[in-house]
Amino acid sequence: VMGDEIRDPARTIRRAVLLGGALCATVYIGSTASLIVAIPKADMAVVQGPMQALDKMSSHLGVSWILLPLAVLMAASIAGSTSAWINGSARIMFVCGLDRYLPKVLGRTHPRWESPYAALCMFGALTSLILCMSFVGASVKEAYVTLIDLSVALQMISYTYLFSTLVRTGFSATSGTGTFSRFTLRVSSLAGLAATLGGLIMAFVPSHQISSI
Repeated sequence: VMGDEIRDPARTIRRAVLLGGALCATVYIGSTASLIVAIPKADMAVVQGPMQALDKMSSHLGVSWILLPLAVLMAASIAGSTSAWINGSARIMFVCGLDRYLPKVLGRTHPRWESPYAALCMFGALTSLILCMSFVGASVKEAYVTLIDLSVALQMISYTYLFSTLVRTGFSATSGTGTFSRFTLRVSSLAGLAATLGGLIMAFVPSHQISSI
């Protein structure tokens, strides 16, 4: 998404992948372990799980006052991450509009604010439609889980295109003439495509929390 704005990408992206991967693994494993320690699996609510754990732990430690600022912080975090996800996806639509892979109108920018308003409006409309579809005949918990699965599927579609392009590059006659060797390109592209397709397929497998298949 931010490829055109990266300085020294050959050096920066390598460090970012290693550091980002390590941080993501640490945060996800650590937060999951904390939830398991704080709340039995059978009692954990899928929607308010983190706040449920914070409520129990803060009460146990006698610092219940910390729950409100943490709730405000979490709300701000959710709002920011939602904005980033929608904005990032809309920028992909915007670039496709500029390159004429999608209708040219998606490449338009606002005359004053220079924002990709057409792509943002289209993605906002699509998001609203998916939200409405997710809540039809479902509880809040089921709709929440469905939206998580859909967000995975939507991102996997983009990554499938990305890794397919890398596979084509890795197996082309000119591969290995740039920063990475031919072997590295081929292994990483095939591994990435396999993992992405696996994630895309698994996103459509209903979890045990969905009763209305």
